[in-house]
Amino acid sequence: MRPNSFDFEKKPPFFRPPKYTGITLSLLSVFVLVSMLAVWEKMAHVPELQEIKILAWKKSKLPIEKVRVAYQKEASCILHATYLSLTELSGLHVDTNQTQWDVLLLPKTELLDPFFAHNQYDSRGTFAYFRESNDETGQAITTEKPIPLVCLINQSKQNNAEILSFLRFLKAPTQGQVEFAINGWTGVSEDHWDISPELKIYAVQSCQSWLSPSIQNFARKEGIELSISFLEEKNLHKSLSILTKANNKNYLPDLICFPTTSTNPIWLHPYFSELKNDSHPLPMEYSLYLRKQSPLLKTMQKLLPHLSESQ
Repeated sequence: MRPNSFDFEKKPPFFRPPKYTGITLSLLSVFVLVSMLAVWEKMAHVPELQEIKILAWKKSKLPIEKVRVAYQKEASCILHATYLSLTELSGLHVDTNQTQWDVLLLPKTELLDPFFAHNQYDSRGTFAYFRESNDETGQAITTEKPIPLVCLINQSKQNNAEILSFLRFLKAPTQGQVEFAINGWTGVSEDHWDISPELKIYAVQSCQSWLSPSIQNFARKEGIELSISFLEEKNLHKSLSILTKANNKNYLPDLICFPTTSTNPIWLHPYFSELKNDSHPLPMEYSLYLRKQSPLLKTMQKLLPHLSESQ
């Protein structure tokens, strides 16, 4: 007896593969290709990087080039630097070039007074000192006084976070200042660099109307984050007393503001010192105290002049 077998002609199989025409296959191929391109575009999309244009003294090219390359590895921006000699810089017309450069890194000399006097540029202080110059024969000589190199920012870019971060990088002791020291420059003493430093402040509620606008303006100018808490005096003392007992003292604020009439608590002096300057007095009824281990010690030294000017 013959075993049973399937007759595919009389009993067609349950599943039949679909039959596609050439046109259908072409349309499917196009659909798959478009889908792959759409996915690739999303995966390969690179955000547009901000570009910062720098004009600098040619004498500073060696250290600034190294700082420029190092900073681009840390931040999401591209720095373009142009280097000109002192003669070339003095020949520039400030008014016609005022929007071309975001940052100027120039020696403080009489030849460049138009740049320093122009209201389009905001001076952000000295970042290094140069002692060597050339006489008419091209021989290296030592100047009687070091020439300060000063940062100037285009006023339209004065609140640009990347530019302010670059200037802090330029002045940081373990970043830009290393390159200047290696190349024989005299450096400056500033805070260590952090890509997003935060200034923490605890203050009495009564000083809010005076302190808040000034301190916010200061934080924007320095390119730092601001965390500020205004509390009633009793609660302020309680909060700080608890924080001083914590193992991690980084929880402490960088700055505190008390009424002048307030009795200094016993926990204050081990961790804080009064911030004062006779040339830049504060409102009579308030005193500021700076945390001794704050990472923003140097930045805070600029605060009193700013607050004094804001009154």
